[in-house]
Amino acid sequence: MLNEAWAKIYFGKGFFAQPGRQALAYDVERILGASDWNVSGRFHDVLKLGYENRLNKLHLMFAYNQSEESITGGNFYSGGQIYKNMQTVWYHYGDNSKAFQISLLMMNLGWETGIAGDPATKYMQT
Repeated sequence: MLNEAWAKIYFGKGFFAQPGRQALAYDVERILGASDWNVSGRFHDVLKLGYENRLNKLHLMFAYNQSEESITGGNFYSGGQIYKNMQTVWYHYGDNSKAFQISLLMMNLGWETGIAGDPATKYMQT
């Protein structure tokens, strides 16, 4: 099992793209963190698009989890992340000083549900 393999591509003026398998660790890591609760940790196959400057950070993350293994006509999502797809936006204002800082995180997770021959995707928002 591969833990991490990603590349960060800079486009200038603070814009970047970071595709690959990576840990997503934000703020106090309550919702998205790299804590090693399972053997391989929490890693996501994700495309992260972002913009960062001294005071502002904006990350957009898109993930699609697909396994070739099939159970009762649907897809089997194995490993540390059992979602079918994920869309996440994270914004942080502030520098690393003790001054005012604020973060906002919005996440949409798609879960495979349904019965054999009639799969469906249900969504959960945080």
